[in-house]
Amino acid sequence: MNDRMQVVAAAATQAFALRPAAPARVRLLRDVLRRPDDNPELRQTQAELKHSPWIRQLAGEQRADGGWGAFHSRDSRLKQKTGTTEIGVERGLALGLTEVSPVMVKARDYIVYLLADSGAFPDCPEKNDRWSTGVQMFLAGTLALISPRHPALSKVRSLWIRLAERIFASGGYREQDEIAAHAELTGATVAGSYLRTIKASAIFIDGATRCRAMAARMPIKQTLLSIGCK
Repeated sequence: MNDRMQVVAAAATQAFALRPAAPARVRLLRDVLRRPDDNPELRQTQAELKHSPWIRQLAGEQRADGGWGAFHSRDSRLKQKTGTTEIGVERGLALGLTEVSPVMVKARDYIVYLLADSGAFPDCPEKNDRWSTGVQMFLAGTLALISPRHPALSKVRSLWIRLAERIFASGGYREQDEIAAHAELTGATVAGSYLRTIKASAIFIDGATRCRAMAARMPIKQTLLSIGCK
């Protein structure tokens, strides 16, 4: 362990000794001190998460279907802390929940259900040619946060790999190539929109890998093609 990591580990150990709330202790043990999943102290602390008021609130607002109402576009008429399913998933993970936590299991199964076109996407549709492709990106990006290797991601990832291959065929990025690739493969008008390749990287990359890619300034083509479907 190098000097910098020793300083970080020492600070995390001191913070843990102060007995902060269970979510903070889980994150310190798991993400900073790197305790393995079978570590008794980590498992005990994870068991305490069910008593956290923040997680109880999150679970209390979760719908029977596994979502939190709107998926991507917040409905300001709803008076709840968790405005969308995207927010619910991000909040749950930030609080230390994992793929096997009951709240995340329900959310994961709900997203897989929507990706399979088994249910209606809950948000009001946008009136443009990007919406259907955008919905798949919202769903897959959120599922990848919970379960980055879930087989339900394969179809969406395959589409974005094909897009990336066309967009970067020249060896670099040009906006006109991205516009042409979408016109051919999705029929979506993407200039100036959220349907850009850099946005789609969430479908492929979990949080830790995103940080490493940014630190290394990894080109988006390499990120998509070398990390996405391993």
